[in-house]
This record gives sequence, C-alpha cells and structure tokens, in this order.
Amino acid sequence: MSNRVAGKGPPINNPLYRGMPKELNPVSWLKKIKQIRAVADRMREAREGQIEINLLWELVALLKKPPKKERIAGFKKKEVIAEIKEVVSLRFTQRASELFDAGEYYYNEIITLLKGVLSFDENNKDARDLLDKTIEALLDKAKEYKEENRPGDALRCCEKIAEAGPAQLDSWFRMGVLYKELRRYKKAIGSYKKALKLNENNIDILMGLGEVYEKKGSFNNALSFYSRVEKIDPRSVPAKQGMFRAYVRLKRDKKAIIEKAEEIKNLDPKNKNILHELGRLYPKIGQLDKACSVYEEILKLDPEDSDARKKLDIIKEEISKSEKTVPPKEETPKKEPQPRPLTPEERRRKEEKEIREKKEKVFKWFQSRLDKGLGLRGGGFSKSIPRDLQNIIRNQRIFGNVSTALREFCEKPQKTKSSKK
Repeated sequence: MSNRVAGKGPPINNPLYRGMPKELNPVSWLKKIKQIRAVADRMREAREGQIEINLLWELVALLKKPPKKERIAGFKKKEVIAEIKEVVSLRFTQRASELFDAGEYYYNEIITLLKGVLSFDENNKDARDLLDKTIEALLDKAKEYKEENRPGDALRCCEKIAEAGPAQLDSWFRMGVLYKELRRYKKAIGSYKKALKLNENNIDILMGLGEVYEKKGSFNNALSFYSRVEKIDPRSVPAKQGMFRAYVRLKRDKKAIIEKAEEIKNLDPKNKNILHELGRLYPKIGQLDKACSVYEEILKLDPEDSDARKKLDIIKEEISKSEKTVPPKEETPKKEPQPRPLTPEERRRKEEKEIREKKEKVFKWFQSRLDKGLGLRGGGFSKSIPRDLQNIIRNQRIFGNVSTALREFCEKPQKTKSSKK
C-alpha cells in the first residue's frame, strides 16, 4: 500500500507533519487556491500572534525545501514564500524577545527560535542583534557561575553559546577565556582559533592560545604563538616571558635563555621573578660578578628578601675562594717573526746553490779516490759509491746517472798542487 495521499503531497508518516492539523498543512496550502487564500488570511492574523509557534516550525521546514513549481493554483511561489518568511521572522523574533525579558531560563528556546529565523534569512538584523544580546548575557552568566565556583553551570552556558554559533570575535574570545579558566583546554583552543579566523593579528587571542598550549605542556606550539606576538609587538613583556618559560622547558641553550631574560629585564627592571632567574642562570655560565650585581638589585627593590641575601652571600664566598686559588698567569712566549716568503728569483737562486753544493760533494769524493790511487772505472766502482751520493747522482735534476757525473767531473778544471800553493 502506498504511503502517499492522493495527488502530490508528503508521505503520511513523515515526522515533519506529524501532529499538525490537516487544514494547516503547508503543502496543502500550496495545492489549492482556496486554501492558499485562507492561509494568507491566517498569516495576516499571525502578526497579532494567533498562529502557534509549532506550526511556524513546519513553515521553516517548508522554506528549506520549497516546491519546485513556480506557480501553483495560479499563485506565484515566490510571493507565498516571501509571505511565509515575513510571518515566521516576525513571530519568532517577537516570541524570542518576550522570552529574553522573562529571564535566563529561556535562553535555550531563544537561541533555537533565532537560529530558525537565521537559517532562511541570514541578514535579519533584529534576529542577529537579539542573538548577540543573548550570547553576551550567557557569557556574563557563565563568568558569574565561574566566580561562584559552579563550573558545571558555567560549562553549560558555554555549550549554549557554542550552539548559538556567535559571529562576533569578542564572544569567541570570551568563550576561550572561560574554557581556559575552567581547564577545558581543547575547547578553549577551538574557541580561540575561531576568534583568530576573524582577526589573525589579535595579540590577546595569540597570547591566549600560547597560554593554553603552555598549560597543556605543548611548549613548541606555545612558543610559536608567543613569537607571533613578539613580531607584532617587540616590546611585549608577557610574550617575552612566555618565550622565556618555553625556552627553559625545552632546554634551549643557556645563552639564548639568558638573552631573553635580559630583554625582559631591560623592559621591566623591577621584575623580581626575572631577576631571580638571572641570578640563578649567571653562575651556570661562570658569570659570578653579574649574578652578584643582580642579587644586589633585588635587595634594593626588597631589602627583606632573605632568599636573595642568602644567595648573594654564597656567591660572594665563591668569588673570594676563586680569587685565592687563581694561579699566577704564565707569560706567553713571544712568537718569533715568521721569515719573509721568497720571491721566485730568490727561490731559483737557492735551488741552484743547493745543486752546486751537492755536485761539489760528489766531485770531492771522486777526487779523494784519485788521490788514493783508485780508479773511477770498473765493475766495482759503482758499488763503492756511498748511498747518499748515489741518491744525488741518480737525481735527474743533478746528474741522472754515474756516466754523466764522471763526464762533468772530467770536464771540470782540476786544481793542481802548484795552484793550491
């Protein structure tokens, strides 16, 4: 058996139309001219609040999926839809305003009604303004619950706000702050990021994200958001403090940590916390004098700071011990002046001199053999030459072989005894 009525119409078991009077079925209104005229009359009466809200919800469903035909029973579909929009917007906004004046217990119903209007009429100013007022009221209520130590009620308010889907940056930002204070870090990040989409360079939102990620223990993410704040405002002390804490937790280089701490000190000289951190860090890199001066600054700001006084005494004692045990400085030997590099001509002359000296050494040995009455020929001659002289003789730049050495020796003019005298 078919589940449709005769002609064109919705399924009988469609929950959209369940419990609704047949004569007021919106699809039927668009089927027959008599019913459309009757509906038009009822809509006019709706301006005085005669049509029930439940029936209007069915009209909202019709607006989301209107019939495909442009004309039904002689009436233009656009005219009928426009009439329905006007009536629904008017009645829903009127009812939401009444409930808003009645108090906080109706916020759920107010949000539902206004979202119904905005689902088919995004530019409805009255509905949007009333929704923003409702969100602001819920934010104030959530903050009040939080201060009264009622986190459950505060979270329920936040959930209602998220359901409303605020379009304003301030609402998402305040939601992020509330979620952060209630330690719902995941939801806080979601709220902050929705606010960030509306303004990417908002310092308060970027700082909020950095703080949430830091509380979660995600220090790399926290550092990235603090760095973005520092780029926008290089003198932002909270951003530099966040970066300092992230550097410490990430165990960055001590010099980088100290540099960041010194930047904070320059911007905020009376910041005792950062002065204590510097006093703790300077001794680790051997700068006891700087640590001593930092603790003296702390005592000028707060003479009753016992911790600073105690650490100052310890550092002074360490300085005095180190001065007693410092060995005398050794005189560094003077560096001898390096010889001037030789010019190409000087280098050539030096090489020629070395070759002449080596040749003379060989010739001197040859002459000694002749003086002893030994010959310079024969099979045993080459073997009798000393090894160092053999290396000289075989050097291609000097002789190259024994024959060349002997020939040069013979060609060399010999000094006689008479000439010696």
